[in-house]
Amino acid sequence: RQNRPAISLARIIRKTQNTSDKIVVVVGTVTCDNRLIKVPKLKVCALRCTEGARSAILKNGGSVLTFEELAVQAPLGQNTVLLQGRRTARETNKTFWSCWFTKYSRQNHSLEPKTGIMKWLEAEEKAEDIKPRFREYRVAVKLKQG
Repeated sequence: RQNRPAISLARIIRKTQNTSDKIVVVVGTVTCDNRLIKVPKLKVCALRCTEGARSAILKNGGSVLTFEELAVQAPLGQNTVLLQGRRTARETNKTFWSCWFTKYSRQNHSLEPKTGIMKWLEAEEKAEDIKPRFREYRVAVKLKQG
């Protein structure tokens, strides 16, 4: 699923404002955006399309294609635009590389800190009056030392 991220209908419209009469190809899911008032006529080819997105496209005179239909209409990929959603928008990416050792971190704290290192850091900061912004470097150095 990471290699076929979802893309909203609003992002498709924003990216294809200047490219009329082109087929938008999405290797992933096209989702609906309820904030949209007006949807232009679009030709969209996607692996999946939610019911809301499909009805919004078809209601305004557009069409939703499968990849088999795209291969018949444009075998060499003429007049197509390839788009993809943001890979880092997934829920799991909120926990990757989170700075759990920074004081005011707003990340998801699924990576629990090692208590010994945190105690050492807090004691060192109190003793030397160090600002917490250099914690990342000092934690890395401490982990290397063992």
